[in-house]
Amino acid sequence: MPLENGDLASHPDPSVPGAPADTAVESAWQAPAALASRSAPQTTQAQRSEVHRKLGKCLLRVQQYEMLVKAILVDHDQSGTLSNWKERRDARIQEFAGKSLGQLVDALHNAVFKTRDDGEPSRYSQAPQNLSEAWFSFRTSLEMDPQGYANTVTAMRELVALRNDFVHHLMQRFDLWAIDGCQAADAYLEHSYHTVDRHMAQLLDWARSIDHARQAGAQAVASIDPAQFVKPAPGERPALNRGSTIAERLREAEAFLAADGWTLLDDAIAFIGRIDALETPLRYGCKHWHQVLRGCVTFEMQKVPLPERKGLFTVFRSIGQRSTAMDASEPGEFA
Repeated sequence: MPLENGDLASHPDPSVPGAPADTAVESAWQAPAALASRSAPQTTQAQRSEVHRKLGKCLLRVQQYEMLVKAILVDHDQSGTLSNWKERRDARIQEFAGKSLGQLVDALHNAVFKTRDDGEPSRYSQAPQNLSEAWFSFRTSLEMDPQGYANTVTAMRELVALRNDFVHHLMQRFDLWAIDGCQAADAYLEHSYHTVDRHMAQLLDWARSIDHARQAGAQAVASIDPAQFVKPAPGERPALNRGSTIAERLREAEAFLAADGWTLLDDAIAFIGRIDALETPLRYGCKHWHQVLRGCVTFEMQKVPLPERKGLFTVFRSIGQRSTAMDASEPGEFA
């Protein structure tokens, strides 16, 4: 049976008279029964090309699925120090790079899916002994009820079996040179693509959930004021004077925020929190910022009313500066 261009023409067909009789070649080129039938209708190159196109479409979707599984496995569990975090993440990328889809799926439901929070640390989050810098670790997982977990694992294993079937056994199952076989292969691949695509949509939902949890965790950590954990031992507090770091930060805030020579203390506190969160009154043994301003002996304070705001607000300026507009308003003395 002659083959058209693009139909593996380089392989001999033992059913054709004069074909090589090498038994190894003949064994490797055993076609389905329908292919050997001389009476079977012939399909066109266009019909077979459509099957090839749909097979390629399925393979690409499976590869996208594999890439997303790898991304989830790499980033759901991270640990290390600032100096070796990237190195450790690169090692995880390499760990999963060569795994098959079946291995990736097993790793996903073993490491990421949980029927309950077991509270057990992963093998990646074990901190080494004798650390010289801060160590961090975090892990995200998806918790399911036992039946949902079992159904998910079964469905993912069925996806692996489907992938193996159209990758390794398509030509054994369907005779693309026969009308019925070509049509059946076309329908099979169309259904297979929708199955893979449905799994891809589910995986995307899981990935988004994990990403949202990671973002929420990052926001929670960012909201923590590290200064609340910094309590210097007696005798180790830095001196509070005009040369103190906190006095320098107040002057920086003054340079950026002063209006007519005066700076609103609330704005200065927010400014310093953004640029140097460790500089707080607690670090200098003070309970509030008013004590800091007095202790620096380089600032003067007053309480003033603000437009459209009730009450009096503390403003400060470096000693020696003058503001005619503010002085003319005669703000109340600071108590």
